[in-house]
Amino acid sequence: MDIIQNGIVPATSVHSAWSSGDLDPSDSFRPSDLRRFREIAYNAATARATERLMQFLDSIKLSAQRKIAFLEATARGLGEDWVGDRRTFFDVTIAMGRVQALLRQLCDADRAMPAASGPRSVLLTCPPGEQHVFGLRIVEALFRRSSWQTTYVEPRSAAEIKDAVSRSRCDVICFSWSSGFLAEAVSASLKAISGGRRRPLILAGGYAAERNEKWLMKQGVDQICASPRAALKLAIAKRMTKIARSAYRTDYMQHLNGGAVDVPQAV
Repeated sequence: MDIIQNGIVPATSVHSAWSSGDLDPSDSFRPSDLRRFREIAYNAATARATERLMQFLDSIKLSAQRKIAFLEATARGLGEDWVGDRRTFFDVTIAMGRVQALLRQLCDADRAMPAASGPRSVLLTCPPGEQHVFGLRIVEALFRRSSWQTTYVEPRSAAEIKDAVSRSRCDVICFSWSSGFLAEAVSASLKAISGGRRRPLILAGGYAAERNEKWLMKQGVDQICASPRAALKLAIAKRMTKIARSAYRTDYMQHLNGGAVDVPQAV
């Protein structure tokens, strides 16, 4: 069993949850914009840091969804600054906290809007004790911007996860695991998720998740995702497959019954 046991991965690392892999969000942004944004995050006066970051974000005229991707790319850049010894751990921690505050502000604005309606729902969670949840917040923001109903849970116990799964009746669960020493909590959490009557799609991401893919698959995870957009694409594909199967089943039963339908519509 190849479980990482070497301690907490810094939240500011380049391997922040759900933010690595071949779908690099920085590919579509101007490097000068990313550098300037990071400089503001490092140097802005504490009292006005979030305000200045938001002003810059507005000035480069990004769509709501692109703002989320820009923050993800910024988190990657902050991690690279630290790994490359261009900034101290203290500098990067302060800057990351400011970026997280801005993300919370964007997410709060989303929550102030009418909630999405319809059957698409996702539960976003992590093992009890996980501290590195910036990437999971990015995932939540992307799903919400794509008109999914989102339920976000930072649990204190595996039982709390089980209760959230039961109450949310979600189609998809996004599970973030970055701190390798939480392997036992991860195992208990996934058992709680799999123990219910319904079986949603389980997607996992994060530093430790990417390094323990085979073990997680044995625990019931369906897919390890290298980026937030990969998770969203997989969830949409799963939902479309479910709709297609439901439509096929309905058409087939209509044919058998001469046009009358007396079977459930859901698969």
